[in-house]
Amino acid sequence: MDSLSPHASDLGIELVLLAVAAVLGAVAPRLFRLKHRGMQFALSGVSGVMIGLACFHLLPHAIEELGGKGPSWMAGVESAMIAAVVGFCAMFLLERFFCFHHHEEPESGEAAHDCGHEHGHEHGHGCDHSHSQSPSHAHSMAAVGAFGGLAIHGLLEGVALGAAVAAEAPGVRLAGVGTFLAIVLHKPFDSLTIAALMARVGASQAKIVGVALLLFLTIPVGVAVFAFGLSGLGDMTGLVLAFAAGMFLCIATSDLLPELQFHSHDRVGLSVALLAGIAIAFGIARLEHATHEHGSAVEPAEHGHWHPHAH
Repeated sequence: MDSLSPHASDLGIELVLLAVAAVLGAVAPRLFRLKHRGMQFALSGVSGVMIGLACFHLLPHAIEELGGKGPSWMAGVESAMIAAVVGFCAMFLLERFFCFHHHEEPESGEAAHDCGHEHGHEHGHGCDHSHSQSPSHAHSMAAVGAFGGLAIHGLLEGVALGAAVAAEAPGVRLAGVGTFLAIVLHKPFDSLTIAALMARVGASQAKIVGVALLLFLTIPVGVAVFAFGLSGLGDMTGLVLAFAAGMFLCIATSDLLPELQFHSHDRVGLSVALLAGIAIAFGIARLEHATHEHGSAVEPAEHGHWHPHAH
């Protein structure tokens, strides 16, 4: 827990903002009509941010924590890449078996998409392929599966956030900002998933918001798991950061890849949104490096890892 103490206020603010993002995603269908095409542009931009933060922020931090420079630097790179692949595969299997990435408004399952083109099947990575069950029962089972998947998903995000904050030097502001942004930008879509599935079985808005907040609570639980169970285990901070990089890459590509098939008519716009997201992530990483330089000048002796911008 000591590794998080210098940044307790930053972490508290980030958790509050994550709770707000979760609620916004849950109430979004009631506040305004969500269009499928606009959703895909938003997902492409967010996916670009997540890809960029994984490559420009999390992996460099992980390598720094695991080896930095000198004789052990290659071992650090190898360990980071192995952990990233494990993170990618873990998230892939989680999505594969829990089937929770729907990202659609409640009515989208019954209505045609508004993009003006035919789609091979309902978008949203839906896993409801049973023909022997009633629609209400199938939607209920989908909601249960989505809740389980999103709960584990949130727990892993919390562990990643805890590791990102712990990796920061004392005196650095906006601790763990890259990881936080990757989570907060995607959190409304996760809440929208559970809101869509619960609305289909007639759940009230209050119950939907309650479940979204319950899912949010898995994030601080994940932070606590890292702080009290993982932070003292040698190179665990670096391994968790690399694991999170792989996890974010899987989340981003699971949102992007279906659009290669479904939205060939929007190839320019969606590509621009993706590249814009990556550019934003690169800018965030450079801003964080500048912040690190300032923070390292304040407390250089208390950060025991080499930093590429410390000279």
